[in-house]
Amino acid sequence: SPAPGFVMGVGSIGDHLLPYEECDTFLSNDAGITWSMVRTDAHQYEFGDSGSIIIIVDNEEPTDEIRYSTDFGKTW
Repeated sequence: SPAPGFVMGVGSIGDHLLPYEECDTFLSNDAGITWSMVRTDAHQYEFGDSGSIIIIVDNEEPTDEIRYSTDFGKTW
């Protein structure tokens, strides 16, 4: 893994998975034990430098904005 212990995914909270367009972007930094929503809506993501930088971009609408975090997803 490019960032051991980090997991990101697009999904929803509830008893079933919502359609992709209705999902949000989540991050776990403890190998999936706990999760937090980092962005509303679906985003593409990539880990860099073993997780010391996380990059996300909106995957539902055209955009010219890239968001990134250098503190393990606490701030973007």
